[in-house]
Amino acid sequence: MATWLEKLKTLESYIDYTETDMTELPPVDKRDTWKPPTMGLADLFTFGKKKGKQLEDVIEDDPNYLEWCIEKNVVKFDEKALETMAAKGIG
Repeated sequence: MATWLEKLKTLESYIDYTETDMTELPPVDKRDTWKPPTMGLADLFTFGKKKGKQLEDVIEDDPNYLEWCIEKNVVKFDEKALETMAAKGIG
């Protein structure tokens, strides 16, 4: 359970954030846009509950996780990975 001091620090951080002058931000088209990484069968996940696991193993062990990745667009897959996943009924 958070102490009153921890709660106060969280509140102060939130207030600082909400008081940010948004006029100083660059226009949306000038900002860098995030692009999901592309994974091959031998690549390791660098995030989430499968961090450190090889894509090829996740295809066998947890196809629902890959469905989630596709739905949320958090990662792209190369052609060979997509073929392997399609053969297993994923995607």
